[in-house]
Amino acid sequence: MTNKTLLSEAMKMPPAKRKAFANRLLDSLDEDSGPEISPKLKSEVDRRLATIKKDPARGIPWNEAMKKLDAELKAIKGGDVPDSCSA
Repeated sequence: MTNKTLLSEAMKMPPAKRKAFANRLLDSLDEDSGPEISPKLKSEVDRRLATIKKDPARGIPWNEAMKKLDAELKAIKGGDVPDSCSA
């Protein structure tokens, strides 16, 4: 089966089955196949993850984070933020 045929057949699936199929494909990828990150960045990510695991209440919901970022962008740019930046 060619990639084109496979894609065509997958697109015929109902959305829920197509999503499950896509997730299985993504899960099958090797986790190490992503971009390499510097040791400094990995250390920062690990530090932040440990902080959140230690005190989950310190986190804020995604929509609140986006509102704060929108407000900061508006303050910097002095105007409206495009819809694509809003949650």
